[in-house]
Amino acid sequence: MKRASLVDEGLLDRCREYMGDSWIQNMPDISVSVVTGGLTNSLFLLKIESNKDIASIPSNPTCCLLRVFANIWSQDEIAMNNLVTAVLAERGIGPKIYGILPGNQGRLEEFYESRQLHTSELVLHFDTIADMAGRFNRQTLPIPKNDNFLVNSMQRFLEKINSSPIKVEANIQKIEELRSQLDWKLEIQWIEGYLRSVGSPLLPCHNDLNETNFLLLTDGQLKLIDFEFCSDNYRGFELAQLYYECSITMTHPDYPYFKHTPGDYPTPEERRGFVTKYLNTFQP
Repeated sequence: MKRASLVDEGLLDRCREYMGDSWIQNMPDISVSVVTGGLTNSLFLLKIESNKDIASIPSNPTCCLLRVFANIWSQDEIAMNNLVTAVLAERGIGPKIYGILPGNQGRLEEFYESRQLHTSELVLHFDTIADMAGRFNRQTLPIPKNDNFLVNSMQRFLEKINSSPIKVEANIQKIEELRSQLDWKLEIQWIEGYLRSVGSPLLPCHNDLNETNFLLLTDGQLKLIDFEFCSDNYRGFELAQLYYECSITMTHPDYPYFKHTPGDYPTPEERRGFVTKYLNTFQP
């Protein structure tokens, strides 16, 4: 497939400027391919296919990931995402950042030779994930120090549901039934009050600890990625969401396109083991 059919040549020129001389010198020999797995943004692998001499120069990576932001994000959200990702990269959490393209067009990142975890593998990596979560929750990040994330997210989703047309005729009745079952605005108000009564600490949270955001590298390392939902939030939500994700398959082919298997929820013993490892990292 031709490069131009995937990524605009003007955008590629911008990428070369950030990646350095070796990329400018090899303009005809840069390949572009789609990277699958991105749910909200478009991902592309950029790779130099010639000039093997640069492979041994650390400052000249021969490949990188181009992340093109979807139009669902505001400029402020993209700017915050870029800032948080860059700060975490400097601390060894997540991929290195090679460049942030002007106008928030996208971002150039370190590319991992890897695959996403499968849902069933989350529990198998609980020790490593607990260590990652404990380290993440200890970070000091340049983000608002409030508890608005969950309520704002629910309100935004509710507004989108109420304003978006239902494109699949067969789903109209099912969605209308869901809309009529509860006063969803009242539910959100109740949840907001309940969350503040629990006493769970507010900490910097990833807020999206699911299998697609853990990459298993070819050397066996596990890497955490995608920090667009990062914000201060209740630690109880961060850990409970991870447990719940162990029982949710997001690639189910039929409506509602996910499958909940309660039997896959982590056992009490698995949860205790996770919390013990988490606290060893969070409170060294």
